[in-house]
Amino acid sequence: MDPDAPALNTDGTLKDASEIQWFNSPSDEHRTINLKDSDAQKKCKHADSLAHGSDTDSEDGLPRSVLTGLKGKSPARQLMAKECGFYEKRFTVSLGKDNDSMTATSSSMTVKAKPTQPKPKKTQPKPPPTTRHTDDDMTEDNTEVDEGDESGNEQDMDEDPLQKYLRMRDVIQAERMPARKHFHQGEDPRTQDICEMFTPGELKDKASDKSKKGHICKGCVAMGHSEKNSFFSGDNSMLRTHVCWNWGTHGKMYLKIYQKMGIKPNEHALPNPEDMPSDTTMQTHLDGFIQATPNVKWSKEGLLEHILDFIISGDQSFRVVEEKPFRKLLKYQHPATQESDIPHRTKIWEEVIEKANLAIR
Repeated sequence: MDPDAPALNTDGTLKDASEIQWFNSPSDEHRTINLKDSDAQKKCKHADSLAHGSDTDSEDGLPRSVLTGLKGKSPARQLMAKECGFYEKRFTVSLGKDNDSMTATSSSMTVKAKPTQPKPKKTQPKPPPTTRHTDDDMTEDNTEVDEGDESGNEQDMDEDPLQKYLRMRDVIQAERMPARKHFHQGEDPRTQDICEMFTPGELKDKASDKSKKGHICKGCVAMGHSEKNSFFSGDNSMLRTHVCWNWGTHGKMYLKIYQKMGIKPNEHALPNPEDMPSDTTMQTHLDGFIQATPNVKWSKEGLLEHILDFIISGDQSFRVVEEKPFRKLLKYQHPATQESDIPHRTKIWEEVIEKANLAIR
């Protein structure tokens, strides 16, 4: 038997419990029984038969319940409390790798579980106690807070209680009022100038047969314009801009409206002094920007006059009429222009000399 591994066979397998030689520690109160001793075996069998009456011994000298557990099956009975204490104090730990193995035995080592500490309960902070303040407390608190404000402190001390109550009532009423006051149509003071200068109207589109809402300018109607040319669709700023652009014809009517109502004119409807338009200026619709040009009949003589004006005013060379890009430009402007219609430099020189002689005379 290998003295370093008394619990292992020569092939490295674990020996049976009856083949292991047990040693007792001098400090162990409960001696381990050596199963090789015949007397000890008899005592063990007798004690086991008394404890478990119906449990018969096996061929190995162990109870059948223990032997069944050793063969990989669940034990037929539960261990008693005394047996649990016995096996808890005596156990063997084997550490082996390949053929090398180490065995550590202990007869007095016990594993004690750490006592579980109860988790501390989470305590939420309590809210501050609510106290009811009296009038005396309020005055004391206010005097303490307002000590840093010299003017405010003196004003609160000297103020009449009735006046203080009325002032606080007005503040509370102002806070309860809506942020924006709603007016009926034509009653809002911010748009009274629009309501007096313009009248709501509709313009029907003949192409789509739909009506478009907008405003009709009274100033334009007073000047004799039709409702179609006096119709504007847009917001209040656009209508005031119309008055500003036509201040020469709309300004007097606009100022009379404000004098009658006793309100201040809107700044968006007043032009700058340096940009004051004349009495003849008048904002028109898009049709007014599109001016029809007279249909002048093209002629060879007229083309010659325009070329002479271009050369003399720009101090151009007479050879510019000989350049192909210049001649292509003239043909592009009037596709019916022939090559013979465009003068050459000799013709240009003769015309310039003739005009110079007429100017000298």
